Amino acid sequence: MLEALVEKAKQGNADALDEVVRRLTEPLYNLALRMLYHPQDAEDALQEILIKIVTHLGNFKGRSAFKTYAFRIAVNHLRTARSRRREFPDLSFEEMSDRIVDDSPANWDEQISEAQQQLFVRELLIGCLQALLLGLDREQRLAYILVEVLDLTGTQAAIVLDLKPATFRKRLSRARNSIRAFMTRHCALVRPENRCHCDRQAAHFSRNRGINTHELIFSNRPHTGKLASHLQDQMAELEELRRVRNLFRNSPDLKAPGQMVSRVRDLLSSGKYDVLRLS
Repeated sequence: MLEALVEKAKQGNADALDEVVRRLTEPLYNLALRMLYHPQDAEDALQEILIKIVTHLGNFKGRSAFKTYAFRIAVNHLRTARSRRREFPDLSFEEMSDRIVDDSPANWDEQISEAQQQLFVRELLIGCLQALLLGLDREQRLAYILVEVLDLTGTQAAIVLDLKPATFRKRLSRARNSIRAFMTRHCALVRPENRCHCDRQAAHFSRNRGINTHELIFSNRPHTGKLASHLQDQMAELEELRRVRNLFRNSPDLKAPGQMVSRVRDLLSSGKYDVLRLS
């Protein structure tokens, strides 16, 4: 149980602290990545968030689950954190709609291998979903990510965001409606007859913008999940409203940096932070 590990860490048990950091790394990285778009920005934010959490373990009084406490610290940090490396501009949903290429065939340059094609499709899919979240304002984005991506209950998410349940429900509803309206109108993974197909868009951009595998932000990093073609099969029998949620929740995702535990441990041992003294 996470709370038992936290109590051991507060008493100076270094192994328990490492395990606390390890268990928090993946969900907090997923939150930071979807808030900030660029993986390196998310890694930087994750490190800062974890340092805040472990150096303030004494403030945790057990009034809620420790994961909820950790999410509150992360959310407060991400409310003001800014992306430094993001190459994709903040776009409204209308502007994103204008960028969709109509009637573009999935004709790849013959010099691009099938493996490269899969990389480009994965890059476009992850980048597109990231960009769609940026179309929401920051508070709506937090509400949507916590419930629809990270699978917190509405009650848990309202506590994390320090909102009354009714206020949270309205915020989440607005975010859902904005995302759903865009995707049911444009995304072929939600409605197969829609005009925006991942492979067609990726093929177009690879032909016209000279994308190469060294320029990929997302696909060159360790990831989980499946490609768009498999996602479409997976979601074929789901009703439309659930397709939107499942696309965000089950699409290819980046894995959190595996060395985060050692990074945090090194920082705590540097002498800069002396709130915890570990054995």
